[in-house]
Amino acid sequence: MYLESTPCLNNQAEVMNILTTAVQILFGARLENINNQLFVQVYASITERFIGITIQDLQNSFKHAEIEKKQYTALTRDELLQPIKDYWKKKEQVQFEIDGCKAMEQKEIDSIQKEKDLKQLAKNKYIKSLNDGIMLLDEFESNCIARIFSERLDQSKKDEIWKKAKSEYRKRNFEEDERMKSHNPADGMFITKLIPSEIRIYSRLFIEECLNRGYKYIQD
Repeated sequence: MYLESTPCLNNQAEVMNILTTAVQILFGARLENINNQLFVQVYASITERFIGITIQDLQNSFKHAEIEKKQYTALTRDELLQPIKDYWKKKEQVQFEIDGCKAMEQKEIDSIQKEKDLKQLAKNKYIKSLNDGIMLLDEFESNCIARIFSERLDQSKKDEIWKKAKSEYRKRNFEEDERMKSHNPADGMFITKLIPSEIRIYSRLFIEECLNRGYKYIQD
């Protein structure tokens, strides 16, 4: 289906050869009983409707076609095109699945790269924060590198920070609820809560503690 092959466009002679063979073998028709204009019309339809179709595609469409011969009836353009239409539809479905898999793969690659970039940014900010004596990281940046320092604080300190994180989350959540209540829908602005999760607040407080203790960044 995806082998390299000559395009049908500008290759009318070979296309005609495939069509005439299919007519005789699959449809059981005699060439002397068919107007040559039929093949001309089918060729035009193939190159106009199936953009990018190749000689290999055309051969495949007839190779896998199941044709019901109709006795004593003239072969029409649509009958000759039907196996090609069926094959092309299947190829488009396969291509759709392939494109979907590629998109998912690219999304995963982009996500991994984005995470790496954010982690590098967080690292740079941590080092600068340590040098400048001021906390520069937000909750999301802190969450990227907090696990690197996970062994630097004992469990009792971690528990203390966790309680502070939960308390801060409740406080910020309440303040945000009050802000949303005061919002006038007539203003035409849509607002949402902008509160980091408890774990991200915990990560920021955790990193602040590491900075206060002067812990240097450890390569992971």
